[in-house]
This record gives sequence, structure tokens and C-alpha cells, in this order.
Amino acid sequence: MSKQPSLQDSINKQLGQYKPLTLVLSTAGTLVGAYALSNVISAAKEHPGGLTGVVFGSLVNAVKVIPGAKQKLESTKKEMVAKIKKGMPNLKEEVS
Repeated sequence: MSKQPSLQDSINKQLGQYKPLTLVLSTAGTLVGAYALSNVISAAKEHPGGLTGVVFGSLVNAVKVIPGAKQKLESTKKEMVAKIKKGMPNLKEEVS
């Protein structure tokens, strides 16, 4: 009488070709990716700019980490605010 392979045996045979560390890291990577995606989706629901605002905001924050980029962004922002104030004389001074 020949024994039919069980589901567990067939799964073990298929997973046997991978190293245990690969299985653990791929599972952990999948969980981290799902968590990050969940956070992006919830942030997109709450952010006024939606998904586009979250993506561009994240890119700007990532660029600010580069040395010297934060100062350049701040100086450009000040120049743009000055141009806007110059074009709109009734604009309050509180805006910056």
C-alpha cells in the first residue's frame, strides 16, 4: 500500500529548497511593507493633499536630509513668500 503525500509533506518539500533565513527575511519584509503601505493609505486619507500630498511631502522631507538642501529650500521659500507679498500688498505679515 502506498501512502499518499499529505499537504504538509508537499509544502515542506517545496519550502525545503529555500534557506530558513531567506524565509524569515522575506516574511518580515512582507510584513514591514504591508505596515508601511497601511500607514501611507491612512496618511493619505487624513492629509488635505491626499496621496499626492503625502508622496511629495515625503520626498521633500527626504531631500531635506541631504546636507545643504534644507538651507537651499528655506531660502527659496523665503524668496517665494517675498514675491507673493510684493504682488499682494494687502497680505498680512503673519504669513511665512
